[in-house]
Amino acid sequence: MNPYLEMLDAASGIRLEPIEFIYTEQEIDWDNNWLRTLVTVKANDFSETYEANFLTLDFERFKQELLLLNTDSCACAVFCGLEDQLEIAITRATPDSFFVRIRSSDQVTNDAMPVSYELTLQQATLDVLISQLQMITKAFPIRGDFTIKNS
Repeated sequence: MNPYLEMLDAASGIRLEPIEFIYTEQEIDWDNNWLRTLVTVKANDFSETYEANFLTLDFERFKQELLLLNTDSCACAVFCGLEDQLEIAITRATPDSFFVRIRSSDQVTNDAMPVSYELTLQQATLDVLISQLQMITKAFPIRGDFTIKNS
């Protein structure tokens, strides 16, 4: 089973499951870091599953921003891919909860409309998300020379 990142509340959620590196042994480091990822979106009665491509750097950056958000109440953590298929933004709502805004768009079909929805997560969930991201970044580490490194 592949590692995954999953955020759920009562009626909505999102799950990202990196499946595999798309390319191996390319000349450009950037190309060696693309991950084929299964995205499952659930927003009340709407649900959809699609494949999207993200970079290993996207997952590592998100993990590092969540770690900062855990200690800095003014911080914000954002996950977004270069292909504009998904954006997840997390900010602190109260001392014990977080506000999550999700915008998802399966751009494979030309008529796909973006789906936007919100979640509320509790403090304990943030630690779970960080742990899930640690498993993803361990299974799919950054390859090559970048300023951002796996922590």
